[in-house]
Amino acid sequence: MNHPKIFSMAVVAILLGTLAYASKIQRLELAKLPARAEVIALAKVLKVEEKSLDSRVPTPYDEVTVMVASVLKGSIKQGEIKVILQPRGVKGFDPVLKVGDIGVFFLREVSESEAKLAYWGSVAVFQRLNFAVSEKPQEQQFRENHTDWISEELDGLRISISQVKLPEQNDNDKPRFNVALQNVGKKDLVLNLGIMLANGKEQYSTAVKLIFTDPNGKSCEFHNNIGRHPGIAGRLDPFIVPLAAGGTYVLRADFDNYWSVSPVGVPVPLPKGRYRVAAVFNGKAVTFKQTGVYTQDLYWNGVIKSKKILFENPCTAPAYQKPGSIAFEEPKKLAPPRGHTNWISECINRTEYIYPGKTRAELLKVYTTEGGQSTRLWRRYVYRQCPYIKVDVEFKAIDDDRYEKPSDVITKISKPFLEWSICD
Repeated sequence: MNHPKIFSMAVVAILLGTLAYASKIQRLELAKLPARAEVIALAKVLKVEEKSLDSRVPTPYDEVTVMVASVLKGSIKQGEIKVILQPRGVKGFDPVLKVGDIGVFFLREVSESEAKLAYWGSVAVFQRLNFAVSEKPQEQQFRENHTDWISEELDGLRISISQVKLPEQNDNDKPRFNVALQNVGKKDLVLNLGIMLANGKEQYSTAVKLIFTDPNGKSCEFHNNIGRHPGIAGRLDPFIVPLAAGGTYVLRADFDNYWSVSPVGVPVPLPKGRYRVAAVFNGKAVTFKQTGVYTQDLYWNGVIKSKKILFENPCTAPAYQKPGSIAFEEPKKLAPPRGHTNWISECINRTEYIYPGKTRAELLKVYTTEGGQSTRLWRRYVYRQCPYIKVDVEFKAIDDDRYEKPSDVITKISKPFLEWSICD
């Protein structure tokens, strides 16, 4: 029996069977492809190198260098990236790309310099003559195309604003914006965005304000409209957001929730017309007075402002407002009624009676306690004749007990200030 001949035929049969099996591929439903991709990028092929077998890819492959023009999903740190394709060998499921090809790349396993296709053949090549890609690195091109809304980095933080339109939103609805805070540094950050009510059920980004500029160059600030609460019931907590390095936190800034205040203290909407808007974040540490813990060093401190974007406000100003007189009008000097002035004078005289060295019992003759967070060594008090006039007071305890004592001594008291009521 010719055993070598039979053996040779068996080897050929096995190889053909393996080849036939390897050439089969399960078709992927097209709608599922974006979900499989970590990154979807528009890119141009700069270089194609044929590679032999190595430890990374068990069959011959092409190493394709592409210039990223835009990222539709995910993120790529470098403007150029190498993509591993397998158009040759046993499988041959990927397309053969040439220098100058432009298309959409669906990628996975994306590192700083390399990536693989999210699925076999997941590249859509465009007609070359119809499109062009800038040869500038992606980061430089991104900055040049978006200089109207992205800020410069400040201590690892960057802020931007963009207008969004939801599917259910009509053309005549009030504009909506997204404010993005991005940690572009190497260290994790902690941001104090404002306050929370009802144990976090209501969150107000009072540290973020919007600045609108009309065509005449006049600007006004719009603040988060927590002022719609005449009195705040319950505990007042800081709105704290941890932001890891490379992370982004996006706030929805609906136009209804941001109001400017007229000279007489009445919230007013923005009149119809074209404006530019920028976002400003004023980061401050959560103090010992708010938490009873010394954690000031944890928080990002500073003021950072985005660049402006142009938008159209389609809403018509209410009938009681004169066009052009809203928010951007120069404040009028109003003489207060004489009775108000006399009453304020009396308040100042009474509050000056309380100063460091006085006791808690003496303080309570002029002020009373207010709700919200407090400790034995610090509390916010309100003026007995007006709950909107307040002071912050620090004490020295007369003993080691945790409870407040009438004989506790005042060590520091702030100047009186105005604020809405907080009630427990």
